[in-house]
Amino acid sequence: MLLHTINKFYCVLRYTGLFLTLNRIVAYGEQWFGPESFEIAHHVIAKIGSAIALFVIAYAVMRILPEVLDMIDGLWQMTTRHISNIVQKTKDFRDVS
Repeated sequence: MLLHTINKFYCVLRYTGLFLTLNRIVAYGEQWFGPESFEIAHHVIAKIGSAIALFVIAYAVMRILPEVLDMIDGLWQMTTRHISNIVQKTKDFRDVS
């Protein structure tokens, strides 16, 4: 089940990347936005499209595989605990000095 789901998302990523690349090529070739067509298509449109695709795919993964959310939450808690320990040790070191 997991491998099948990963393969589906991989295909979605490939087609999304292909669509965004073709958008840049056509925008530059047709000069949709004037002389700066490539910069606008690459820096604005493609990056917004990539961000939207990232959020949609992340949402779909969280809906299909809720255990991934538990794993991410565990990593978040572990990281915040580790950072708070470092901050506490730094405060203790400053108090001793």
